[in-house]
Amino acid sequence: MYGYTAAEIIGRSTSLVIPPETAPELIPIFQRVRQGEGIEHFETRLCRKDGSLIEVSLTDSPIRDASGAVVGISAITRDMTERNRANARFRGLLEAAPDATVCVDSGGRIVLVNAQAERLFGYPREELAGQLVEILVPDAIKGAHPALRAGYAADPQPRQLGAGLELSGRRRDGTTFPAEIALSVLDTDQGILVSAAIRDATQQQQTLDALRRTNQNLQQLGYSIAHDLRTPLRSLAGFSAALVEDYADVLGEEGRSYAYRIEAASQHIGRVLDDLMHLSRLARAVISLQPVNLGAEAAIIAADLQRQDPARSVRFTIQPQAWALADRTLIREALHNLLDNAWKFTAGRNDAAIDFGMTAAANARVCCHVRDNGAGFNPAYADKLFTPFQRLHTTLEFPGTTGVGLASVRQIVDRHNGLTWAESTIGDGATFFFTLQAAEPVWPPDK
Repeated sequence: MYGYTAAEIIGRSTSLVIPPETAPELIPIFQRVRQGEGIEHFETRLCRKDGSLIEVSLTDSPIRDASGAVVGISAITRDMTERNRANARFRGLLEAAPDATVCVDSGGRIVLVNAQAERLFGYPREELAGQLVEILVPDAIKGAHPALRAGYAADPQPRQLGAGLELSGRRRDGTTFPAEIALSVLDTDQGILVSAAIRDATQQQQTLDALRRTNQNLQQLGYSIAHDLRTPLRSLAGFSAALVEDYADVLGEEGRSYAYRIEAASQHIGRVLDDLMHLSRLARAVISLQPVNLGAEAAIIAADLQRQDPARSVRFTIQPQAWALADRTLIREALHNLLDNAWKFTAGRNDAAIDFGMTAAANARVCCHVRDNGAGFNPAYADKLFTPFQRLHTTLEFPGTTGVGLASVRQIVDRHNGLTWAESTIGDGATFFFTLQAAEPVWPPDK
């Protein structure tokens, strides 16, 4: 460590390794040890034979004779140069980080913060050092936070917090702010530290709230327009029918054809408006979550489809126990739309097959699928399927209404904070996927 051989250093004064600038702080330490006190982990600088300085941690203990008198000092020295350089680099990176960063030890006490954290929370770092991290947590959730912290300590993996949660931080003045938080783990000489990168999400929250208000206003406007247009459309269709009935001879064949077209177009627009109102109601429906066996719901829907068209023979494969947390009414509608879609697009096959199942997914979620061996679609247009009034097949190929069924599925799954997507090859069937929150089975199961 010092570059001397034993022969070169034994018997020499300790001033050989003590540079003049550190002597004033070391002399009082040696005096305390000579008086019988032990000193642990005192950090200072010492000098090598070549004149270079090393940063060390000293643990000094008194050496006593048989009578207990102090006759010398034992100094255990640990070279801290590389560790301190690494710490300096880490602190430099910490200060350069764009987010507020708070490092917490295994006991939940703050050991390090950066300047961004000082600005965000309003505390000087000296005041935060040694405090429990709950000082930065709003009062409303402060009591539950130690348990959450312990839960993370049991499985300390890097993770982004906030999915489905509204997180917030507490400033020194008591005000709170919405926050985005990412956790990571640091293995240091001080043990495992948890590093929390914290970002003030006030602007994002305000933007999201504004978008929600705008979306609600647009939905209400669309609902109002659709509702107000239904009466004149019914009148238009009714008068067209009356015109044909009362003035058929006057109109002639061409005139009657025009009247029929007006009536048909009015009825079609009426169905479109009904679907718009339905989508609006889905967006505003109150969600009541409960464990639902989607397998049982799918089996009921499959039986209804077969009963409505007994001439067809379709092989259904349905997972009997497929539990998820959902609104029973809404998720039943989504399942009906998907299974009815599969029923319709397998109409041209003698060996028609439809499958419903579920697999576990990440973050305590499940991935459900409805698969068929029907007509399929061009995968390049997969996302258009979930857009209202978009159809990839003509009504001559596959009869249908306005093409709003899959849009309703996406709306419903969105309301459950899930995802929807589809995969297919033309002529080789299609698979529709959606994710929901997992749920434990309920026993005895519902009838």
